[in-house]
Amino acid sequence: MIPCATSLVLALVQTAVAPAVTPPHSLFEFPVGEVAARIARLEPSTLPAATPPDLGAAGRVPAVALEAWSQAATWKAWSALVEAEARTAHADPERRARLALLAAAHGRSDDAWRHFAAIEDSAWHAAILPRFLPGVPANSDSGAGGAPGALLDDVVLSPSLPPASPNAPRDGRVDRRAMSSNAIKIGAAQVSMRVSVEAEGVQIDVRHVAGESARFAVLLPSVPGFIFADEYVDWYVQDARGVPHTVEVKPGEAEHTIYGRFEPRPRVQPNAVPHVVPGSIAQGGLWFTIADSDPGRALVVALAADLEQRSFGFRCGVRAPHSPARSWSGVDFALEDRGTRAEKLAWLASAIEEFALQRSSR
Repeated sequence: MIPCATSLVLALVQTAVAPAVTPPHSLFEFPVGEVAARIARLEPSTLPAATPPDLGAAGRVPAVALEAWSQAATWKAWSALVEAEARTAHADPERRARLALLAAAHGRSDDAWRHFAAIEDSAWHAAILPRFLPGVPANSDSGAGGAPGALLDDVVLSPSLPPASPNAPRDGRVDRRAMSSNAIKIGAAQVSMRVSVEAEGVQIDVRHVAGESARFAVLLPSVPGFIFADEYVDWYVQDARGVPHTVEVKPGEAEHTIYGRFEPRPRVQPNAVPHVVPGSIAQGGLWFTIADSDPGRALVVALAADLEQRSFGFRCGVRAPHSPARSWSGVDFALEDRGTRAEKLAWLASAIEEFALQRSSR
């Protein structure tokens, strides 16, 4: 029961939670779709791919470490991966795995799952699935069959949002969907986790399955277009939001619930991603506008310089707001507002990925 004034009418008109597909070994449930089809191929004996030690420079960052994207090195590693992947005829599983991890770290769960679905090698699915569910830390080992390796008590889990449902609404309504796993080993306990996006919030249910007690923390994943007005543990409102919440599961107990109640916020309204570079950008370039005195300008300058050298088909530069344009046909990408800058840059990364990768023959 949601601890707020729930609108029955709103609940009734929301899209139903997408049907779930359960792989043969019943470790996971996911919404019907390409991701579920990939996970259904996993067997309990499927071993994870060996991840190279240098993955840290290009994707092995904590699933919740948005601050990683405030570093020019992260953007440079990302753009190099996108450029390389766009030049190949078939999806490279390691590059896609890295791009999936980077997208997850950026809060772009839909992009992350698209990269996951583009991978054909089940060994790579087994390697990175634990980063999404239950959201293990970056230095954690992956177990067989897509399960995480053994985790220590007091681990912090940061699950991603479930994959989008096949018929996700496009009219502003919440896309209700869920995913779950019962293959999580923490200390001497086996634990299940269910992550669901509901009509009025995000809900994570954790339950003791077997073994002894376990203590761990869970961070709620954010949903684009919403903030959490309140966060709850077992329906008790918490003083702090946007932080991991600690739970302890014990044999014989009922499940524990971490819940974030939605509060809408103004969204950045993106344009559709074109199939070719628009003439205005091809001829005049893409210009990031940001004040010379802004502390974030150095990152934007580094990003523009990196994009300029890539083979994405457009020039890129930086100028101060309201300064004369270098070309009559160039397009400005306004980054003056610090409150929306991160969201705009995340959209830009998503758009560049979609544009570059749709040109490669898949």
